[in-house]
Amino acid sequence: MGEYIRGMVVKLHVTPEQEVLFKKNYGCTRKTYNELLNKYKAKYGDVSNKIPTKNELNQLLNESKKELPYLEETESTSLQQARDDLHKAFKNSFKSKRHNFPKFHSKKKTRPSFRQTIRKDKRPVENNTLTLR
Repeated sequence: MGEYIRGMVVKLHVTPEQEVLFKKNYGCTRKTYNELLNKYKAKYGDVSNKIPTKNELNQLLNESKKELPYLEETESTSLQQARDDLHKAFKNSFKSKRHNFPKFHSKKKTRPSFRQTIRKDKRPVENNTLTLR
């Protein structure tokens, strides 16, 4: 059986250029989530009983990329993760009464974060160096 890394916690020492790229990814991920939720609400209303499919959310994401060209400057997998997070929030809200309908993310109350997927053939950490897409 192979060795798997489920997750890791690292401390990054970034250059000022890298810090700008991180902040762009934070902002664009939040904007993507909010934009997709806004488009869904405009299409179906606030009290819809329909869970959007990943395909529908993907179409909304492609429309958003055309309307907001700065989304193209960031890593696409982090935007796809935001789309998947919204899909999961919809599924949870309809599956359980414990979860509320998805809300917009605010700049002040959300912790700046984003996720990227890593291909199976790539090792993200080698020789104490973290390689991101």
